[in-house]
Amino acid sequence: MISWQAYLTNFILRIMKPKLAKKEGDKLVGFLRKQMAMTGDKTSKDAVVEKISMGGVECEWVSVGSVPANKALVYFHGGAYVSGSPVSHRDYAAAMSTALGIKLLMVDYRLAPEYPFPAPIEDALAVYKALVDAGYDASDLFVGGDSAGGNLTLSLLQKIRNLGLAMPKAACLFSPWLDLTHSGDSMASNADVDPMLPVIMLKRCADIYAAGADKNDPLISPTFADMIGFPSMIIHVGSTEILLDDAKTITALCEQAGVEVELNIWEKAPHAFPILIKFLPEARAAIELSLIHI
Repeated sequence: MISWQAYLTNFILRIMKPKLAKKEGDKLVGFLRKQMAMTGDKTSKDAVVEKISMGGVECEWVSVGSVPANKALVYFHGGAYVSGSPVSHRDYAAAMSTALGIKLLMVDYRLAPEYPFPAPIEDALAVYKALVDAGYDASDLFVGGDSAGGNLTLSLLQKIRNLGLAMPKAACLFSPWLDLTHSGDSMASNADVDPMLPVIMLKRCADIYAAGADKNDPLISPTFADMIGFPSMIIHVGSTEILLDDAKTITALCEQAGVEVELNIWEKAPHAFPILIKFLPEARAAIELSLIHI
């Protein structure tokens, strides 16, 4: 059953949705960046935040309380590849650290249009290699992200596999944006009921990120990749999201490849709802389910 908090969140998001549909180009990018920046740094005083460069990429370590020194969740923020930062997700990272009992490395990967595909993937790979070179065992590393960050997670796993590097232990995806051709049925069937994301906005952001590259490229749209050799995975998505079929498709691909995968579909939960872990009961429940993979 959907919580009253989710009802309220969806109501507020529906007010914003028409604005997202109307903007394009630089105005869309500017608007998204402004909205993401408004979340700001609301991190609790208990959180420890340490800025660090990993493989030449700016990152932030975020932890709360006593956490293992040798384990880490490498996290990629959402924002349609054009917005977001570790700061926009810092409060969420602290709450995740508390819930999972692990430190998070929030990656400040480059954004389009200034740095389109494949720049974010290059950054993600550089960070992962740097962690392993710093002495982290791949079996003690976890990767994950929300929305575009979920896409980046699976693109990174493809690069790790193709280069013959050691895989992280597990991956967690929250409302992942995985098919930038937007061919899934839910793009049409959930277009009106998704409280947050207009299809046209995602298409515009996909064009900005791909910058002329083929959106069928598995590194751009992981729904066209094979999952052979991937680590275990847990996926969370809302039942009314236009990205519902992205999650379903990647789950089926994992099953076909023999990858352990768990898909959780949350009734009417908004896009990337785990970010609201301090407000939504569904978010807290989703994170608790993810704990068994960590």
